[in-house]
Amino acid sequence: MPKILPLTCKVFFVLSLSIALAAPIAASSFVAKELIYGAERQFKRLVGIPPTPRSIIEMFNIHAGSTRILREEITSYDPKIPKHSLRQFMSPPKNQGESNSCVSFASIAALERFNPGIRLSEGQIAKLANIESEGVCAPDGIMNLGVGMNYVRDKGVVEEKYWGFNDSNVCLVEEPSNFQRLRKFNFRSVHPLLDRDDGNVVPFMRQHLRDGRIPKLTTPALDDGDLSNIRFTLLRDVPVVVEIPIASADGVMVSGWEDGRKGVKLPPIKSIESWLSDSENASMPYHAITLVGYDDTTGSFEFKNHWWDKERKAWWGNGGYSTIPYEYIKYYARLSLYGTIPGIG
Repeated sequence: MPKILPLTCKVFFVLSLSIALAAPIAASSFVAKELIYGAERQFKRLVGIPPTPRSIIEMFNIHAGSTRILREEITSYDPKIPKHSLRQFMSPPKNQGESNSCVSFASIAALERFNPGIRLSEGQIAKLANIESEGVCAPDGIMNLGVGMNYVRDKGVVEEKYWGFNDSNVCLVEEPSNFQRLRKFNFRSVHPLLDRDDGNVVPFMRQHLRDGRIPKLTTPALDDGDLSNIRFTLLRDVPVVVEIPIASADGVMVSGWEDGRKGVKLPPIKSIESWLSDSENASMPYHAITLVGYDDTTGSFEFKNHWWDKERKAWWGNGGYSTIPYEYIKYYARLSLYGTIPGIG
């Protein structure tokens, strides 16, 4: 203790001095963040304290604009951490209503995680992303996940108070007159974890249809690249946006998609038959969700959805969240992406 105490006092002095120097600087300033962060890391290193999951940046409530809000000590998926959730960092749920704007809502959910307290515009993506990529606005807001996420990266999104959302026709919402001058929030880059098309997903469906069952993943299959990369990303507190087909039978959602309260289950064989039929007509119905956690003990991901349950008059699932089996993502996800913000590699 006598050897540690003077060193501890010295580092606390450095920490206090850094905070004092940073205080007069705006909270969003890069210099302020780096002063506090540097002192924190120096303190831990010198006194031998292991890295903690959360940074002092969050303790000081400085705007989330650097990698310091992440778990930097995590460098790979660790099976010794069998369960993790970042739900506490996610923004409140939203409702896509009658539109097909799931990509806009899932992308914004991922972006809002890095901008706490700021509500961003799904309406802007739903209207402008298709115009950027296809030259025309789709009234229901439907688009490919890559189109939506890349639009957020390239163009940025304003706050929803400036650009609202119309679930009956996203094209009807007018662009704000001062749109060009408004602050835009964006991803610095967008990275794929799964990047497949129907041609990669359909073989799984055909095999499962022939076998009459969906095989359960077991170790070491659980540790394959696809699932491990997703869990690693979530372990660093970065949401992952995924595009998957919804299980239905005779036009009605099944397998837990009805209300989400007991989790989404693997689809019945009848749903797989329907998916294959739709894929032949290039009309397979994909839905975008935001993964926010994983649990190896149950073999499932936690995800945020964007539906309002009219019958229950409550958010779909449990406050807007539910779970989905690893197998559902492994076999049937067409695309999964995550976005980084300035300062996060």
